[in-house]
Amino acid sequence: GRPLNMEAVPRMPMIWLDLKEAGEFPFANAVRQYILKHYGENPDNYSEELKKLEQLRQSAVNVTRDFEGCSTLRKYFGQLHYLQSRIPMGSGEEAAVPVTWTE
Repeated sequence: GRPLNMEAVPRMPMIWLDLKEAGEFPFANAVRQYILKHYGENPDNYSEELKKLEQLRQSAVNVTRDFEGCSTLRKYFGQLHYLQSRIPMGSGEEAAVPVTWTE
């Protein structure tokens, strides 16, 4: 197919929202314990993936307010959604990690 011409895409005004900030939260340990207990696999097999997810989280926490930043947030959300579909990380669930948000 032809490349998409972005000039033809109407521009919508964006609403400015202040971003919340999250402190550090060590989700990797909870994920590693869950993998060992429920999947019977060595959690060290996932060290590189967890490291990449933590790097993506750092990028999302320090996101730029532009198209690239939106792309980073969307990617991080997708990874969290996928992870949570396999590991119960929601509030009150087995692998939950408390997160503190600040305005």
